[in-house]
Amino acid sequence: MDTDALEESEGATGSTTNSLGGTRHADALAVHAVERGPRRLWLVRVPKPPEVTALAALEQELAAYTQQVKLLNESASVKKVARDDARKDTQAAREAYRLCRDAYNACMEVVTPLREAARGSAGAGPRRLRESYPELEVWSVAELDERLAGMEYRLQHESVPLAEEKRLVAGLKRLAGQRARAEEEARALREERAAQKEVLDGFWEAERAVDAEVEAILAERRRLKELQDEAYARVSEVRRAHRERKDAYYSSRRHSTGVRALLREPGGVEKARAMCGEQVDRQLAVLRDNDDYRAEYLTLIEQQRGRPSTWEEGEEAGNGARRGHSRQPSLPLTEEETKERAQGTIAAVLEQARSRAPRAEPAHPEPERAAPEPESAFELPAAVAARARCETAAAEADRAAEAERQRACVPGCGRWAWRLGLQGLVRWWIGAAARFYRENEMAMVLALIGLIVAAVAYMSLTAA
Repeated sequence: MDTDALEESEGATGSTTNSLGGTRHADALAVHAVERGPRRLWLVRVPKPPEVTALAALEQELAAYTQQVKLLNESASVKKVARDDARKDTQAAREAYRLCRDAYNACMEVVTPLREAARGSAGAGPRRLRESYPELEVWSVAELDERLAGMEYRLQHESVPLAEEKRLVAGLKRLAGQRARAEEEARALREERAAQKEVLDGFWEAERAVDAEVEAILAERRRLKELQDEAYARVSEVRRAHRERKDAYYSSRRHSTGVRALLREPGGVEKARAMCGEQVDRQLAVLRDNDDYRAEYLTLIEQQRGRPSTWEEGEEAGNGARRGHSRQPSLPLTEEETKERAQGTIAAVLEQARSRAPRAEPAHPEPERAAPEPESAFELPAAVAARARCETAAAEADRAAEAERQRACVPGCGRWAWRLGLQGLVRWWIGAAARFYRENEMAMVLALIGLIVAAVAYMSLTAA
């Protein structure tokens, strides 16, 4: 199981217990600083979720379906406009057909009763009908043909008076004209009705064709809409799963940050240990019960094992921590240990400043020292005289070298004076910081910061 560990400091005894239960002794740091060994608090590492490569393909598929649905909507709009125009034409043809049908029906309203009366037996009904239409000489086409045939037979085979013959000829002409007119009117009405019916049927066919195209487009749109909904559901599911993984990952990061904050608080070790135990139990339960999550977890851990995980990944590590390097926080030091470390640091900085500070040369050469007395009463006078001459020559050589050095340093004496003044200022600041620390121990952090800044400034100026 891949886990991350947080250090838990112990007391000032200098001994610690590691995660395996062993005991080790810590060595003292320089300048009175004591290192306290860690006891580890374990957390189950939650791997960072990988980038979802399939999401881009799913989004592209969803965009393609959306574009196709948009094009089909535009096509359906165009076809609906054509269907509306066809319906207008059909309505006009339907109106013309209705007029022809009404005219034909009007004629049939006159002919139908006559036809029915002619088929019926003689009685009150036919008599009233004949009385209503006294101008009609015949009541059917067959009767008209029979009447015409009889009149022609009389003219051809019988001898009739001239007046009767003229009357028969006039009757034949009249009846023949009525027959032709009736046939022409009936044929015209039938032809017009048939023509209007044909036109209406043509518009009906056109309207049905447009309706079929619109229905086909709408059916295709419904199919693409279903595919679009399925693609959107897949995209939403992938986004939701990735969002849950990211939430779990960053929740683990926040949990570890909270544990660190508790470790920095007095008495927060037990709370931190309880939080770590809850996180381990919860994560192990998920790994035990969810096979898919366990397989994915092991795969991600194996992939990410090559790079160490930082608890501050994606955040500012702080305290000069570099990305890619994990650091294990320890418990805060006690006041006595902090005081010891501060005193040691101050002493080390002061010692380093003293060792690097140049000594100020005297403005005037020291007076010539007298030759020392012989160290022993048993020295020979010649040896004493030679020793005195050597010391005198050495003193003269030192004075000559000092004079030469002062002559060489005359152009830069202002710069040396400025450096000496800066050194005095730095020494005064160090002394003031030390006095301030002794008077107010709680402000040790400010004193340390001031010392570090002063030391850095001094070293940079000295190097220049």
